[in-house]
Amino acid sequence: VARLLIGQTELRSVLSNLSHELCRQLASLRAGFDLVLGESPSPIAQGQRGHLLTMVSLCDDLLRFTRSSLDYSAIAQGSRPLRLGSFTIGALVDETDRQFASIAVSRRMKWESHADNPESSVVTDASRCQQIFGNLVSNALKYTPVGGWVRIAGKAKADYWQVVVS
Repeated sequence: VARLLIGQTELRSVLSNLSHELCRQLASLRAGFDLVLGESPSPIAQGQRGHLLTMVSLCDDLLRFTRSSLDYSAIAQGSRPLRLGSFTIGALVDETDRQFASIAVSRRMKWESHADNPESSVVTDASRCQQIFGNLVSNALKYTPVGGWVRIAGKAKADYWQVVVS
């Protein structure tokens, strides 16, 4: 019996390469869905459109997962330091709204996003925050029934800030 011994560094490298390749293919697939939904020469039946929108959502979930894997690999290898910057709480909430509002509507859910004092500045790694917010909202959309309600709310105070997905 032959055994393949692989070190942690090599394993992370293999996983990183695999995630990168998968991400590239999923991004191409997602672009294809956008073309079919946006520029179809003939009308798409409502049932077919629903199936396509479901596939778009699943593709988006897989893209987020593979990007998370790439981020984990970079963090584990020490090549992904924090990239802190100053952002408004409104901009963080608005970006999440931009990414997910149409998905909620297509799934016949009520969607709300709001930021108290939207011009309040916070210091954070916006990319990582969007990844976390995206995972939370994806789960909320996945497990909320039709007709349900998903809300993202942000606020910043003098000594803390928060974003809540409910």
